[in-house]
Amino acid sequence: MADINARIVEHELKQFGYVVTAYMPNAFGHAMGGSLGATAKIITKVIAEGLAHGVFTSKDLREANLEIARRAQRDIVQGWRSRLPLKSPPYRRGSDPNKDRLSGKLGETLASESMVQGTTDRGISFLNTSVLAEEARHWYRVNYGAYGHNVAAIRRPKMYPVTVDGHTLFTLQDENQPAPNSFLPVRFSFQHNEFIPHQGPADVEGGGHRAALFTDIGFRSLGENFGPVYRKMLFTKFSRGGMTERFSAKNASVQAVIKAH
Repeated sequence: MADINARIVEHELKQFGYVVTAYMPNAFGHAMGGSLGATAKIITKVIAEGLAHGVFTSKDLREANLEIARRAQRDIVQGWRSRLPLKSPPYRRGSDPNKDRLSGKLGETLASESMVQGTTDRGISFLNTSVLAEEARHWYRVNYGAYGHNVAAIRRPKMYPVTVDGHTLFTLQDENQPAPNSFLPVRFSFQHNEFIPHQGPADVEGGGHRAALFTDIGFRSLGENFGPVYRKMLFTKFSRGGMTERFSAKNASVQAVIKAH
């Protein structure tokens, strides 16, 4: 499963900017092509059959992937604040909006439609890192943490299983690393909550930053929702007669199981 994970989550430049994309339908087929294929339950096999033989249209797959992406986005929007360190202060707001950091923009940006626009029939995207970097400049340090003398160990993203009908097909894990250590000017001060550098160069080591890892909420959501959403897509296809030809008399047991569900 680790081998699949190495290829499933990619950071790529699309027309919407740099997005994090999980190629889960391909990983599903890869998993079923291995030893799991012989022992998988019937629903898992039928979904794999539909994916392998083009039974599901591009529209079917994009709608399913978009539903999964939006659920992940919703879960992040609802839960990101709870992942911040206790008593975590807001990022300071400066006099120049072009140099602001978060300035209260993170939650608003995470809820933007741009977060899921990279989703296609092949990949699921719930994070647009280009938009985050533009609208909430310090999102990376907040999420992944940053090295520094005040942080003994930085939490790393967890691994989340993708399960269909009780089978763990593959795992998802965000592989981004913490931000490098930051440095402050030799002399600086805070005036009205604004950082004012007085003398450089920047050679005073910053203390670092703990990792909130609110993006893990999204990866966990992908793992939890992939199976139910694709199962629903399968039943919808069957109810409309879209898979009847593939499952004729010799596969009557498959139709019986689908109808029973």
